[in-house]
Amino acid sequence: METVNVHDAKSQLSALINKVLKGEKVIIARNNHPVVELVPLKTKKRTPGQSIDKIKLIGSWDDTDISITEMFDKSVLFPK
Repeated sequence: METVNVHDAKSQLSALINKVLKGEKVIIARNNHPVVELVPLKTKKRTPGQSIDKIKLIGSWDDTDISITEMFDKSVLFPK
C-alpha cells in the first residue's frame, strides 16, 4: 500500500493510476492524514447481442406512417 500526499499525487497521477490498475492500493493523504483511496472502476464489459429477443418491432421499422405522410402532403409549409 502506497500513501501519497495530494501535492505529489497531482504530479504523478498517471503513474498512480497505472499502479492501481495493476492491483496496488494507493491512498491519498492531506497533511499526512489519509483521506481517499484510489480504486479502479468496476465496469461490465459490453457483449454485443445482449438485447436479442428483448426488443420486438411491430411491422417494419421503415414503413411509412400514412397519417404523417398526409400531414406533409396537406401542409402549407411543404408545397408541391
